[in-house]
Order: sequence, then C-alpha cells, then structure tokens
Amino acid sequence: MIEMFEDLLAHFQFSTTVFTLHLLVLCVNTFLLFFAKPIFRLFNKNRPESFGLSLFRFVNISFLSLHIIDLTLLYFNFHYEHFFLRLASTLLTIYLGIFLFTLLSFLTRKKFGSLKDLDDRHYYTDSYNSRLIDILGLIIIIILTLYTVINIWGLTSLLETTGIFGLLAAFLALTNQIWAPDLYYGLVILNSKMIDDGDVITLEGIDDEYIINKVTFIYTILLDIRNNHRSLIRNARLIESKIDNLSKRASTDGLRMQLAYKIGYAKSNQTALAYHEAISDMFHEVESLCLEDKDIHVNQNQSFELLLHDAGDFALEYHLFFYLEQLPKTKVTKSIRQVLIRTPKLINEKVLLSSYKHGIDLSTPMIIQKG
Repeated sequence: MIEMFEDLLAHFQFSTTVFTLHLLVLCVNTFLLFFAKPIFRLFNKNRPESFGLSLFRFVNISFLSLHIIDLTLLYFNFHYEHFFLRLASTLLTIYLGIFLFTLLSFLTRKKFGSLKDLDDRHYYTDSYNSRLIDILGLIIIIILTLYTVINIWGLTSLLETTGIFGLLAAFLALTNQIWAPDLYYGLVILNSKMIDDGDVITLEGIDDEYIINKVTFIYTILLDIRNNHRSLIRNARLIESKIDNLSKRASTDGLRMQLAYKIGYAKSNQTALAYHEAISDMFHEVESLCLEDKDIHVNQNQSFELLLHDAGDFALEYHLFFYLEQLPKTKVTKSIRQVLIRTPKLINEKVLLSSYKHGIDLSTPMIIQKG
C-alpha cells in the first residue's frame, strides 16, 4: 500500500505535502456538496433558497469536476500546465467573493440594520449605515477578487497602472452617470427612513398601491397590491416622484378615506328637514353596521363624518369620511387588500342596502322642467 502511494506520487511528481493538499481540497469540496443545504440556510434564513442553493451546488460540482480532470490530464501528461485547475480556482475565487459579500451583508444587517416585525416574524433590514459598509466591503472584495484571479493566471502585467485596474477606474468614471444616481438615491431612501420594507406606498401619477419588498443598491422591488404583480423601479426614478406612505400615519386617527354619494332632492311630499334627517339616519345606521362587521377594518375609536359637499342642479353630493385601522406590517398583498381595497367596497355595499331600507334613492335622474 505504501509502495503504491509512493509510485503514485512519483508519477504525479508530487511531494507528500502537495498531494495531501489536493486530497484535502477534494474532501472539503465533497463535504460542502453534501451539506450545501444546511450551510446555505445558515446565512439565508429569510430568503428563498432555490437560486442561491443551486449556484452553491453548481460551483461545488464544477470545481470537483475540473479538479479531477486536471489530475487526470496531469497523470497522462507531465508537461500539462494545470489549465483546468486554474479555471476551477478562478470559478472558486469568484464564488468566494460572492459568498464573502453575502456574509458581510448578513453581518452588517444584524449589527447596523433595523429590526422590523413583518408577518409576525423578526427581520433585519438594511439601513443607511449597513448599506455604506456594504458598498465599502463590495469595493474591497472586487479588488481582492480581481487581484487573485490575475495571479492565478500569471497575468501580473495587468496590475500595472495602465492595466486592468486603470481600465476599471476609467470605466467607472465614464459610466458614473448611469449607476451613481441610483446608488446615491438608494442611500437617501434608507437614510430618510420614510419607506421601509413592508410599507404600503402610492406613486404620483399611478393609481395602484404597492408594498415595498426590498430596496437594493440600484433598484427597488415593489409588490402590486391590486393584481399581485412584482414590479421593479430604479431608485432615481422612485425618488423623483411624489411618494405617499400609507403605513406611516400623520395622525393616530388612521388613514382617512372618503366615499362620495349623489342623492336626489326631496320629493314634493317631503319636507327638506325631514329628508335631511332621513339621510343622516341612514348613514348613522351604516356606521353602526360597519363597526359590528369584522370584515370591515375601520378604526373603532373614530366616528364616521358625513358632510354635504355640493348642492348641484340635479343632486345633493354627500361625502362620507371614515378612518381605516393601522395597515398590517406584511409583504402579503392579500392582507393589505382586506383593509385598503375591500373595506371601502363593503362600506359602499352597506350604504346601498341601507338606502333601500330608508327609501332613499341613490340614483339621480335628469330633471326636466316644463315651461
């Protein structure tokens, strides 16, 4: 057995230390491949694992395969210059750079990020300080990764001033107008603390409401509440428009909403005062019914407000104001729809049914006066 081992080392022209190192790398890579899932979950507890886990396994399998191919070619050709081993090392270096940045982001979020409660769970989200550290760490990791890859391939001439780093600096300087605004405004968004993950917002000129899913370096991911679309918007575009944050209330009363109703004038056999009282009674009944209905999410401590907005030519226009309860901190669009979209429609339904009961017609036909 010892003689076979010595013959193998002699054929590979390896020292015992080098052969042990190759064997150790193969063992570690095999271990990482079999335990990829628990290792990935350790640093990505609240993130989907499909892509990240697949990438982790792909790198392990690729490195293992290239390493074996390299040793096989070396066995049959003494003059082989380790092309596949260099390729495997390059792949591993790039992945380690990605992994180090993921680990850095994980640690900075826990140390300098904000602790939020979403869907009854604790989440660490990025803050201005954690994002600044991420940017600094990303720059250092990119430089170290490029330096390592260059040394793996022996291209040390690229480390000169006019080499790869000079080209990289020139490229960043020429393209800063493209990526720099989004990076800057991403920091502005985090520093203002005006919008956080799980907040419900509306954008100027857009009728739909959105949940903030994630603010990244360059863009922000939004969840469309009405149709369950996942939307993406550049940070510079987001900050340029007027943003209304529905989750951060200006008052403890809650989010104030209104419904408009046009009610015809009193008939000839009704007095104006009695007709006005009948309308008021109808909306008071609606308020009582809404407060009793658990599917209608209104603030129980705030009364409805009924105001006559306009006495037009054909109808009286009333505005019914009500206050919603606090929007839940969630990224589930259905939960927000129950409060923000469904509640006004259910109130509308209560008004219609109550109008039938009180004999008040919500239709306003054209009135033609004969001369």
